[in-house]
Amino acid sequence: MDQETRDQMKNAAAEAKDNVHDKIQELKDDVGNKAAEVRDAVSSTVESIKDKLSGGS
Repeated sequence: MDQETRDQMKNAAAEAKDNVHDKIQELKDDVGNKAAEVRDAVSSTVESIKDKLSGGS
């Protein structure tokens, strides 16, 4: 295998690695955002239940 081919393969591997890293970070961000939404919804539901139990509306 000549040097040019090795360089092309190395560059392709580096690009693929960067793409995978970017996608993983994107997925982590999405999961974090969804977790925050769920946390807010649960908190709101708990507060609503507390209000109803204490005689509020």
